[in-house]
Amino acid sequence: MEKIAEEIITQLKNKGFTIQRYDSMTSKSIYIKLDYGVSQSIRISDHQGKKHLKYRFNVHTGIEQPYQENDGQFERFYYGAGDIDQLIEDILEHRKRRIIDFGKSSYQYFMQKNKFEGTNKKGFWQSAQEV
Repeated sequence: MEKIAEEIITQLKNKGFTIQRYDSMTSKSIYIKLDYGVSQSIRISDHQGKKHLKYRFNVHTGIEQPYQENDGQFERFYYGAGDIDQLIEDILEHRKRRIIDFGKSSYQYFMQKNKFEGTNKKGFWQSAQEV
C-alpha cells in the first residue's frame, strides 16, 4: 500500500494538489486528504472500512474492477491497485468541477478555511502530515 500511496501522492502533487497524509496505527490503511478536503479524500486499504466513515475515493487491493456506489447522499468510487491512472483522472475531473462550481477564489478560500478550522481538531487533522 505504501507504493500505491507514493504513486498517488507524486502524481497529485505534480498536478498542484496540497496533500495531507495519515497512516493508520491499527491497520495498513493510508488516508490522503486533497486540498485540505475541498477535493475530498482517498482511503487506501486491504480491508473494508468502518461503515460510518465514507471516503469519496477508495483504493482497495482486493478489487479487480472499479465501481461506484451512491447511498443517496454521497457518491463513492472504488478502485483496485491497478486502476491508479483512472483514480487520478477522476480526481482531476472532480477538482475541475469544484473549481467551476465554486470559482477559483472561493475554492482557495475553502482550502484556507478548512486548514484553519482543522488545525486543532482531533483525529486526522491532528495526526496527518502535509507531504
